[in-house]
Parts: sequence; C-alpha cells; structure tokens
Amino acid sequence: MELSISSVKYACYTWAGLTIRVVGAPLIIEKAMEKMFALCRTPADDRGVDGRMVLQENGTFFDAMPSSVRKPYEAMREDRNPVIQVDPDGGFTVLAKDSASGSYAVCRPPFKEFDLCSQTLTNEQSPLLFNSVLIPVIRELLLRRGKALLHAGCVVTREGDGLIIVADSGGGKTTTSIALAREGFRLVSDDLVALSKSQDGIRVEGIRKPMNVNRRTISFFPELSYLASDLRKSTHAKIPVDPIEVFGLEKIATTARVSAILFTQVDRHGPRLVTMNVGEALKPLLKSHTFAASGPVAQESLDILWPLLESAGSFRLITGYAPKRLGQLMAKEASRGRFGRNCALQDVEPPSSESRRRGSPKRAKKCSVSRLRPTLYCKLTRQILNYTLEGGDGEKPGSPNLITESVLLATWEMMRRHRIETHMAKWLRETPDTPESAALIDPESVISRATVLSMSLQAATARIFDRLSLAGIPAMMLRGPALAVQYYPEPSLRHCRDVDVICNKEDLPRAEAVLLKLDYRPIGDRGYWNRKGEWPFSDGRHTVELHWDAYPVMRTCVPRPDALARFWDGSVTAGIDGSAVPCLGPNHLLLSSCLHASWEHKLDRLVRLVDLRQIIKMAYGQLDWNWIVRQTIDSGNVLAVGLSLRCAAELVEAPVPEHVLKELKPAGLREWLGTVSLSPLALIGSRGVVAKIRRSLFHLALKADRDDKNGA
Repeated sequence: MELSISSVKYACYTWAGLTIRVVGAPLIIEKAMEKMFALCRTPADDRGVDGRMVLQENGTFFDAMPSSVRKPYEAMREDRNPVIQVDPDGGFTVLAKDSASGSYAVCRPPFKEFDLCSQTLTNEQSPLLFNSVLIPVIRELLLRRGKALLHAGCVVTREGDGLIIVADSGGGKTTTSIALAREGFRLVSDDLVALSKSQDGIRVEGIRKPMNVNRRTISFFPELSYLASDLRKSTHAKIPVDPIEVFGLEKIATTARVSAILFTQVDRHGPRLVTMNVGEALKPLLKSHTFAASGPVAQESLDILWPLLESAGSFRLITGYAPKRLGQLMAKEASRGRFGRNCALQDVEPPSSESRRRGSPKRAKKCSVSRLRPTLYCKLTRQILNYTLEGGDGEKPGSPNLITESVLLATWEMMRRHRIETHMAKWLRETPDTPESAALIDPESVISRATVLSMSLQAATARIFDRLSLAGIPAMMLRGPALAVQYYPEPSLRHCRDVDVICNKEDLPRAEAVLLKLDYRPIGDRGYWNRKGEWPFSDGRHTVELHWDAYPVMRTCVPRPDALARFWDGSVTAGIDGSAVPCLGPNHLLLSSCLHASWEHKLDRLVRLVDLRQIIKMAYGQLDWNWIVRQTIDSGNVLAVGLSLRCAAELVEAPVPEHVLKELKPAGLREWLGTVSLSPLALIGSRGVVAKIRRSLFHLALKADRDDKNGA
C-alpha cells in the first residue's frame, strides 16, 4: 500500500466525530500517523483538537519533561505498556516507556489541545512509542464526548443487526470479519470502534483503518491471494490493505445499532456459539476498552458499557479452523433471528457433550424425569421462597448436598415452568456447599440474565412514563416492574415480561402516538385486543400494553362495582430508574391481580401467587379486606378471587386472614366443581392434556359464577 505524505502543515484526522489537527509534527510522526490512519484523513477543520506532536532526542526528552510527569515516568516499568493518570482538575496524562525510548501526552481542560512528546535515541535503533500513547489519548477525548472506544471489530448482518467482535491482538478479529463479509455481512471496522448511547440503543461507529492481514489469513481467502507476493517482500508479519479494496464500497457500513457482542476464541472445536452471561462478558469487554493501565473504571465508561450489556446478547464465538464454515454458521444464525433485539434474553447453551465427558454432571433431562410428590415440591418451594423473600431470615431449605440430584433438578425444572427459577438460583448461589449438579443450572447466569432484564424493563418504563407525563396524559403502572420494585426485596426476583400502562380510554390515541415516537409498533389484530381490553405494542425488545381498565372482567357487571369507578383513587408512586411512576394502590392491585391470575391465566403459574403473597405481606396494614370481599361478591367473582387467595395461602404461605377465606369459600355446586378442578395441589402437579382439561373446566365455572350473579 503506497503512502502519500501530505505537505500540508496541519493534517486533520477524524475518529467517530473527534477531529485532531496534527500541528507541526516532524516527518517521522507524519508518516506514522499516515500509516495508521490514512483512511481517517479529513479536510482541515477549525473545530478540532490541536495535537502538538514533537520528537525529542536523547536527554532533551527528559530536560523538557514537566515535573508533574517526570516522577511517575521514572517510576514506570520499562514494558511499553501505557499508563493513564487523571489529574484533580480532570485533565489526564498518558505515559509509555521501554528500555530505549519513551512517550508521554498531556491534556488539560477544556480538552481543546494536547502535547505529545516522543523520544528517539541517535545512537541505537528503538521503536517509537508514539502509537502506544496516541490511542489512549483518543480514547479519553472520545469518552469526554460521550463515546467509548473499543479495541474490537464490527459487522452488520443482512437483517441490520450490529455484531461487535472482541478479541486480543491476533485473536481472529480480521479473519472473522472477512469470513462474515463473504456471507453478506457489511464491515464497519475490524480493529477500532466507538460506542455511544442513542434513542434506539447503543450505536457503534467504525474507526477507518487499513486491515492488517497475515499469511494465514491470506491463505484462507482466494480474493486476498494477490497480497501474498507483497507480504513475501515485506519485512513485517502483516500487510495493510484498504477494506474497500477487498470488499467494495457496498460492503462497508459506517454505523449500526449493536445487537450482540461476540468474544472470539480460536479453537478447533468450532464453529459454534455459546451464550455468555453478563458476569462473563463484562471483564473481556472492559479489557477491550482499556488501552492503558489506570485506576477504577470511569463512570462515563460504565454509562455506555452497562447499557450495552443490558441490551445486547453476549456470545463466545468458537471459530474453528475453517472460516468458510464459520461464515455460513453465522449467516444461518442471523437469518433465524439469533442476533435480533431479543438476543440478550436467550437461554444459555447447555454444557457440551465434550464438557460432560470431562467429568461434568449428566444431562439435566435424564435426571429430571422423576416426578416429585406435589407435597414435597410445595415444602421445598415454600422454604426457598421464604429464604429469598425474607432476606435470608426465613426457614433455610438446608444444604443442597442433603437433597438428591434428581430432586434438585426436578425442583429446578418445575420452578422454571412456574417462572420463579431466580429464587432457586439465588439460594444455590448463596449456599456454600453447592453440589456438582448445580453446574447444569448455572445460577450465576440465571441471576445475571434476570438482573439485565429487570433493569432494561425499568429503564423502558421510566422512559415511557416520562414521555406520557410530558404529553400531559394521566397514566398509571399496573403490575410489572412497579410491582417488582415496590413489593420484592430485589426487583430481579420478579419475572417480568412487559410493561402494563393504564390510561383513560379517551387518551388512548394520544398514548399510542407517544409509543409510536418511541419506536413501538402495534401487535396483532386491534379488534381482538379491544375485546380483551388492551392494546399491545413492541419495539422488538420490550412489550408495552395500553389498558383503559384495571378490571376488564367487571365491565359487564350490573350494577357496576365500586372498584371500576375508583381504581384511580389512592394511587401510589414508585421510584423506577430515577422517575416517579404512578401505580395502583395496594387494594386495587391485590384485587386486580387476583382476577388477572384467575381469568387471564387460569392460575397457570406460581409466579402470580407469589405476587399476591408479596402484596399482602408488604401492604398488610393498608389492605381493606372488607372492601375487597364486598367488591368480589358484588361482581360475581367469588371463585376467581377466593381460589386465588386460597392457593396463595396454601402454596406460598400468603398471610390471608382466615375470615376472608371463609367469606369467599365456594357455596354453590358450580363453585365447588371449579375449586375441585383446580385445587392448589392440582395447580402444582398437573401438566399437558390433564392441565388443559382442568383449566377449561375452571374457566367454565368462572363464567357460570359471574353470569349467575349478573343474571346472564
């Protein structure tokens, strides 16, 4: 690649919107800049940052060094690894040193200029540590502009999803990028990218640089064969090439929304993808953002990287030794939606057969086929819930080692089915003598995914209610993240899948307009959802449901129950992601949750009973049980509310007053049949066709109960 050295005094280079004017640099530094960033060269711009770069020989380098730099420089190791020092005024200094040369850069607020000094020795050949210092300077300047620099590549799928490729130098970023580009992916960058927050998530911008390809990479791809002769003539192990020269302009993208992060691992047991949890992904991601040793991670970095981990799926990409197969695998996974907006919520891949041969426990499927007695399962579940929901002060379930492997894994399977598996994961994580079979459960991954989902939904909730408030639309939160924040010790313990918003029916068109501006789109047939009393929307990651009634099953009641007219009264406020979000008061929340669990979900999962337990325990002194009983009887929902409370009391130890259970006890034959069709133990033990039949009978009993009351 031929380098053209401009004779212009002030050469300008732009990285993700940051322009640096190279002021008065000697020829050797100009050549170094042109070699690294020729593709970032831009016309002169007076709005950029001035980089005064000088080259000093021998002792002049030390004599001209500021005193604030000299002491830390002398204390540094001679290993070429740069170090960043942040000064009290917010300025920073970057230093690098080896046995024969050194460099340092100093930048002070308001960050409009910096000085970069490099040393060269006249009596011996030594590398110029200019690059070791410049990249950390760019990283710090971008960070102060709300962007995080990563040592990573990026490609864009045919579906428009940005995939960040993270690896150390020589870890396969370039080879992986080329393999994916051959399968229709577009290249953003193969070495440096900048991340920033935007309305639609985390966006990535490429830092344009030549690709450096080695002999092995050239051998993989016939289209690079013309570089082989140039590489043989070169004294370097790699040769630079312009990506446009290889792929063409149509295969190059400048920016994308990030949907997934790929941490490459060159290994013969590939190609394959393994889902990573947040804890596993955080460390290598921070490493790719760390271009120099420094103190604690800056808050500005975490403000970008943490939302990235929340919103993007993290995968370990085991490349194998056949790039063509790797590209085909990734294209196939992308076409299936593996890297779409919901990929952050995908399940972790189970251990491979190879890992099991090395001594891991047997497959969970084989161990979990044994069926627990419902009474044994109820006892163990209650103990686990008491432990997690009482802050560790409840009855301890005992050591997992005292529980057989089949019981442990069968309990896990059933808790997953009832969407309360995070509780068991928390118990396993906090128990010191966890058995080997817990490795199949991977409690850390379960908790990490639940935490990411919870924080993501809270952020979406706050954003929606902030916009509704600005538009002057009265709205309240119904269950979901608000219930998790108000009534659970840790919001991640409550399984949430959507954001339920209640507003007045006349405000629905305006509320819909707000959601459309936030990139939410309607789901399904509007006529169908009108009958159910809600309008669902989705942005690809979150589902939002607009409701205009907290009690849709009471709309046909004659006379209209008091609850229908008064659910806006007595609302409370929950702090969600820094925003004050109005929510249903505890009386209306408990009554509507009982009706929702029975009518909408036929008491299908324990997660809804745990909600009832938490509302009753946390707001016991605020509940007006006489009002709840009166509304239940007046609306003809004795079976719906009575059975919900009874199941919650028996299965998860909800402290329902005895007199309430007696007043809501089934009186007629139909109510009794409904209770028999879905007793508490039947809720736990029934599956498949039997469960469907039981719930169908229960639904018929609910309708008969309500219709009898209302004379239908």
